[in-house]
Amino acid sequence: MLAFVPIARTTFDVQLAQANAALAQQTLQAAFADLRVVPTLITDSETLAQAIAQLRATPPSLLVVFQATFADSSAIVALAEALRVPLLLWAAPEPATGGRLRSNALCGVNLAAFALKRRGLPYLCCYAAPDSPEAVLLMQRAAAAAETLLALRHAKIGVIGEHPIGFEPCAYDAERLRARFGVQVQPYALEAAFAAADSLLAAERVTARYTD
Repeated sequence: MLAFVPIARTTFDVQLAQANAALAQQTLQAAFADLRVVPTLITDSETLAQAIAQLRATPPSLLVVFQATFADSSAIVALAEALRVPLLLWAAPEPATGGRLRSNALCGVNLAAFALKRRGLPYLCCYAAPDSPEAVLLMQRAAAAAETLLALRHAKIGVIGEHPIGFEPCAYDAERLRARFGVQVQPYALEAAFAAADSLLAAERVTARYTD
């Protein structure tokens, strides 16, 4: 499940921010039937707290933060630390007019990316228009990967036997797998597996046949 959260700062062009956020939301709703939306621009601590409470009730597998205007990194870091789910930071380009930027969204994404990296929190970035097909494709791929990660957090893998000496690609680090993906590894001795197979009734056994 993917969630969409727009953030902004009121010292920039709020009308433009709302329009871009609405277009980005519509673009994602056309591609994701189960999209969850925080409908209000996050602009202060109150709207941030409301968004976190809403998303904590049913955490998404992927959180898309739409940087509707520049904002400092505090809101995105708070979302990341509260939800602990993969993030995708999205900023839309704007034309250079020679004057003050109306949104300056890319600067906000860059600032947030630095803060997340320092904290070891994973993220992806997207710099594309609110109705960009390329952005949708990226988010579909990211959502699929996030769903896989979510499934692994609840997965338990049984491993029978140990890797043979000299066959290093067969080795694994159970603790690193747990720390990185949340997956649990349950080892079983090879002799115990053979004994369990031998104890099965004939009707319960499955014969595997291999053909060239």
